Amino acid sequence: MSKKKTFEQYAAEVQDLYGQRMYVIPGQEYVNGKSNLWHFCKIHKVAYQALPINLLKPSLYTCCPKCNVDSLNARNYAKTISFVGQTTPNGHLILEHVGYKASPSAIKLGKRGAALFRYQCSNCGDTEGVALGLNLKKPGHIINCPECRSDTRKAQNLAKTTSFVGQTTPDGHLILEHVGYKASPKEIERGEKGNALFRYQCGCCGNTEAVAHGESLKKLNHTPNCDKCRRKGESIKSHLRSKERAMAPCQLYVCAIYFGDYIKIGISNNYDRRSYEHNYGNPYFDKDLTPEEHYKAGNIDLSYEDLHFLSEWHPRSWIFSVEQILLAATRDFIPKAPLPKEMLEACWTGQTELRVWQLEPKAVEAAFHKLIAEIQAEDGDWYKVYCRHINKLKIDPALCPYFVA
Repeated sequence: MSKKKTFEQYAAEVQDLYGQRMYVIPGQEYVNGKSNLWHFCKIHKVAYQALPINLLKPSLYTCCPKCNVDSLNARNYAKTISFVGQTTPNGHLILEHVGYKASPSAIKLGKRGAALFRYQCSNCGDTEGVALGLNLKKPGHIINCPECRSDTRKAQNLAKTTSFVGQTTPDGHLILEHVGYKASPKEIERGEKGNALFRYQCGCCGNTEAVAHGESLKKLNHTPNCDKCRRKGESIKSHLRSKERAMAPCQLYVCAIYFGDYIKIGISNNYDRRSYEHNYGNPYFDKDLTPEEHYKAGNIDLSYEDLHFLSEWHPRSWIFSVEQILLAATRDFIPKAPLPKEMLEACWTGQTELRVWQLEPKAVEAAFHKLIAEIQAEDGDWYKVYCRHINKLKIDPALCPYFVA
């Protein structure tokens, strides 16, 4: 029968195992390995209770609880830094351990969180990428670094932006090129580049130097015409907003102009109304003026030939809406060559209504009657009619045999 271990024998075994780091507090009764005895840690200066059966297994315990935590932390840290110098499944080289990242709940529990590592990206070679070790160890989880992702996003955004080039907007403008960005002061403060700007060919006058935001160009009736049109033309909303102008009696006409080189679609207003509005841009009503007087007044004397009225007298809101729809339908016939010098110098307002001579008046008349047949049964005000039909009416190419697109 084996002899029962005494307290002194147990104390001596602890001394052999732990040396000067700890000792068993004297004066206690040792019964067996499950006696809960008091010990004192010389390193942390704390007394603590422990079972002899556990303390005599140094592989599990090294001293007091604080010593055990330190030992565990040391083992975990050694395991953590062993990742440095390795290559991840995605080919990144681990450069150094830079700390830990803990969630708010982990911080409340006193946990330090997951290890963070700086690595060299296998795609671009950037050495400033930082990620959690547990993510870096997963195949396909960290494929590229933040710098790569930023470049990829920029490339994707630029590709999406430039894909708009060559398209035709809902208002009939042709997007020519992406010319940059325009940011508000607040966007600049936030480091944002702002909205993309595009140069486009105006569907109304053919101007190729117009520039606008892409977001505006994508919306129907948001950019119906360019700055050049707006300086020379009139807004449908301004007409419909003013009851006086909306109700002024008008007729819609098509005619040849400038020795038959051009076709013009326009509105005739009575002369008294023109005088009241100080709008003398239509020389059809100014035949009493000499060419020189027209030029001095900022107009040009162009005799209208083969004048053909498409409608009877109607309120201007009715005529103006239909005119804009017809002008949009004939955008393919906008002159590509520069207009005569005297037209440009005189800033004649009728420039946006000119079309090439190959546009047959009978084709315009056919489109007009087709449009009238469609809108006669519709409800709503004239602006809604305009929105429903703008850019949808088409000219029958069979009626213009001399036109080559």
